Amino acid sequence: MGGPTRGWLARAVIPSPFSRISRPLKPSELVGTQRDGVDVRPIQALQTMRKLLLFLFILPSFGFAAPLSQSETQDLVRRIQAFNESKPSLQANFSQERHAAALKEPLRNEGKIWATLPDKIRREVGGSTPSATVIDSKKMVVYYPNLKEEEVYDLEKQPKLKDSLQALTAGLDFQQANRFYNIEASMEGNNYRITLTPKTAAVSKVVSWVIVTVDQRLVPSQVQLETARGETISIVYSDVQHKPIPDAIFQLTPPADTKVTQPLGLGAHRAF
Repeated sequence: MGGPTRGWLARAVIPSPFSRISRPLKPSELVGTQRDGVDVRPIQALQTMRKLLLFLFILPSFGFAAPLSQSETQDLVRRIQAFNESKPSLQANFSQERHAAALKEPLRNEGKIWATLPDKIRREVGGSTPSATVIDSKKMVVYYPNLKEEEVYDLEKQPKLKDSLQALTAGLDFQQANRFYNIEASMEGNNYRITLTPKTAAVSKVVSWVIVTVDQRLVPSQVQLETARGETISIVYSDVQHKPIPDAIFQLTPPADTKVTQPLGLGAHRAF
């Protein structure tokens, strides 16, 4: 608490006679109770109070994780599953930060996500390199408006890709979380912190771990993960809403001159 804040706090708390102290007190001068004829005990009390306040404000950041037992963890998973079954649609804003050895600076972007669980997702990223991704049970489509390009992935012909996507989205609905991951959980303040580690070699080729944070309402607030390549990604959600989403949201209608490719399929062709 330095700089202007310290001066304001001193003026607000310390009686006016202390204005006669023209320099900061040395630690040795705080041993006694007098300096220049002024009682310094209020200053000692103020410094002690500052230390306590600093301790109290810093302490929550350490999390005080209280691990849940395996039965408590599975009960939490069942509660999340039941909640998502009763309210299968959600939409939220998100901010994402990606760290990688090849990046000098973290890559940050913001966007919006819509989902009707378990298998309909739309994710839009803004900024200088915008994109829109739509996933359903049969295909994944990625559209890059700046490039006027669209990539189409046939998930029925790419079972490994389909499993990878299901593994990555398992943290949203938890319906298949036990299929793909070992699950541990803890209570940190008012939030649940759920750690997912891959059960199979196939999933471990995609991610090393996933950490999902949900609040007491079981609404997701953050997802952190490390990819198999060592990249770390943090996604923070805000303005999370559970309400019905029109099917039209999960359809992309790019311009007629968009170039459509199938990176894992039959090559490129022109749309329409």
